[in-house]
Amino acid sequence: MTRERPPRLPGLDAVKGVGILLVVLIHAAPEAREGYDRHFVNGVARLAVPAFLLVTGFLSGIKQSGPDKLAGYFRTFLRLHLVYGLFYWGVSLLRNGLPDSLTAKSVVLHFGVASYAGQFYLAILVQLFLVAAFLLPARFWERGSAVLLAAAAAVAGIGWLYLLFGLPDLAAGLPDPLPVLLGFQSGIWLWLYYFALGGWLGHRARTGGGVAPAWTPLLLGAALLLAALDLPTLPGWEEDLALRPYTRPSILLASTLLAFALPALARRDAPGPLRRLGVESFGVFVLNPALLLALSDLLGRPATLGSSWLYVAAAVAAAVPLTRLARRWLPFMVP
Repeated sequence: MTRERPPRLPGLDAVKGVGILLVVLIHAAPEAREGYDRHFVNGVARLAVPAFLLVTGFLSGIKQSGPDKLAGYFRTFLRLHLVYGLFYWGVSLLRNGLPDSLTAKSVVLHFGVASYAGQFYLAILVQLFLVAAFLLPARFWERGSAVLLAAAAAVAGIGWLYLLFGLPDLAAGLPDPLPVLLGFQSGIWLWLYYFALGGWLGHRARTGGGVAPAWTPLLLGAALLLAALDLPTLPGWEEDLALRPYTRPSILLASTLLAFALPALARRDAPGPLRRLGVESFGVFVLNPALLLALSDLLGRPATLGSSWLYVAAAVAAAVPLTRLARRWLPFMVP
């Protein structure tokens, strides 16, 4: 006998579908569109990655995932991180040929966080499941205090970055690797909060608690508006904003509002294509950089919003069937 999988939550698949569209829109953004970059690419669209982690946490909470399950996720995403580091190394060799000198450093960099667009997310998942499975108490998200501690870590890390870039003399006085390590936006200090908050809300949804569904439209509207705002920042921060968009306080606050809408969204119905896109969102995530590179090599980088959106449509349309083929013939390439 085989154990049946629990039914999918259509609303969460839809959230993931919207999220992956936003991710591809970021990767395909045209150059020199200041308002679009500031308010959409580095604003609303940056809710996508926190949303994926919130959904992951929510599912872990509602399913009561224990350390063994989370350890399995750690091994799965560590494998996928290595698989796609190797895959994009091959893409680099195809596009650029062999480097003049092949060093250990040049090889290792393909398995870091910047070898291809979005690679940092896999590094986040590896850290997240490592910490959740092996270093934290089982189902730690059942305690609201755990969420508060994770939130404090995120706020403290963002506060440190404000000091680091707002007070350059402070950074200059630190030992060389320290500013980079402490300013590393792929660090678990920033991302555990979203997973813990999602897990706590999933636990509350399973036990009958949660936010009234009537609040959902207000929460979503406020989240989108807050994410799009260009909140004032300290001197020196703006120059580095494009490299650290997820450390904007507006994204942290907007993602928190979005989180409280998840329980009501989870069981809502949604259009079939959007749900199916959410189901295949991982494949779209890992394949869209290669597909966008191919389009750019053939047709040039998108210069307008219209061409950017066409690139997004083409990349998604190709990635979904490729993901399904991988699921059937190359299962080691998908979760």
